[in-house]
Amino acid sequence: MAPVSQFENSLNEDIAFVVGSDTDVNIGWSDVYVPSEDAYLIGITIACKGTTGIQADLCIYDSVGPVRAFIVRGAPIPVGSSLNVIEDNKIVVKSGQKVQVRCMTPGQEIDVIVSSVENVNN
Repeated sequence: MAPVSQFENSLNEDIAFVVGSDTDVNIGWSDVYVPSEDAYLIGITIACKGTTGIQADLCIYDSVGPVRAFIVRGAPIPVGSSLNVIEDNKIVVKSGQKVQVRCMTPGQEIDVIVSSVENVNN
């Protein structure tokens, strides 16, 4: 898995906006966002990088259980396109949970961008 990169832009000491990304995700689950504390997901984009359309899964994984709650499952993304998963909503991710994605199409890759707001309980 490519390392998850995070870019923080703190507007004040209480709330941090974080954008994380993962590139070249292929078959198998990849962690694309692991919050250090409770957070709101405010945007997730999955982009098809391959030469054919793909299908992708996106979930929140909780190791207690373990439980995988799917946000999208088998979502088709045409070649050269992207899928905006969260629009006009937010999803809460608790500390200890993580956002995972996988490309279900062999030999193809996706890029994932996650936008979140952390430090929401202060």
